[in-house]
Amino acid sequence: MATGDLIMLFTDGLFEVEGPDGDSFSQQQFHATVNRHVASPPEEFFTRVLEEIRKFSKRETFDDDVCVVGVEVRRTD
Repeated sequence: MATGDLIMLFTDGLFEVEGPDGDSFSQQQFHATVNRHVASPPEEFFTRVLEEIRKFSKRETFDDDVCVVGVEVRRTD
């Protein structure tokens, strides 16, 4: 790990979201979403990822339990 790396821990409820047509937000879509926002500052990254997943589902809430934990690696002297 290096300074500036961001570690994201999450439950499967984050990518097992269903859209209005019954299609699931796949792991591949989740990875693509994360990659689209990876350059965002950490304080924006999680908001943008969650917003995109909610946009896919067209809902404000998740059906399954969702837990997301983020850790930014910082330099300590």
